[in-house]
Amino acid sequence: MKKIAIAIILCCLAAFSASAQINFGVIGGATFASAQPNNWKASNRTMYHAGATVQFCLPAGFSIQPSVLYQVKATNATQDIDFSAGYVEIPVAIQWGPDLIIMRPFIEAAPFVGYAVNNQYNEAGVISKNNWTALNRWEYGVGVGGGIEVWKLQISARYNWNFGTLFDAKHQFSDVEGVRDVAYSVKDTFTKSNFGGVTLSLALLF
Repeated sequence: MKKIAIAIILCCLAAFSASAQINFGVIGGATFASAQPNNWKASNRTMYHAGATVQFCLPAGFSIQPSVLYQVKATNATQDIDFSAGYVEIPVAIQWGPDLIIMRPFIEAAPFVGYAVNNQYNEAGVISKNNWTALNRWEYGVGVGGGIEVWKLQISARYNWNFGTLFDAKHQFSDVEGVRDVAYSVKDTFTKSNFGGVTLSLALLF
């Protein structure tokens, strides 16, 4: 599935970039994400994302806008378990909206892929950083939302569904006690979920 998601993103860029007007920009904002644990309700934590974006403006109100982001996501699974991860993430927003001269409202769908580059796992005050034991570093999914573009500023909100799970089903459990305990804790908590939630973004286009 990861390869399919990457192929779709590359095909979108190739198909629409040749004749499009191109605008470059920077983008950042707030990330409200949670990874739903197996047996209880998690709470969202407010984190952030930042990076670069490029907009390919097409006829009939369409545009394609891929971005490269550093995206931090976190969740409080229980009072004792807190987990956060930083991803290099590539969303490709497919937008449509009418040009109203002074502004452009739009709706969008955005498939994305990402790869985790750091993490922090806190269980009952015991903190483990960048331990990938039993964790799946890849993510992929799709976001749906909308926004408004005024002059060179673009404000958008998107809800993101993250497919797959945080738990690496191919993980080989270690006989080392501490490593094994972390692995089983991850399995018990995140077998059925990955980070999903809302992103609010502000982009400045040049």
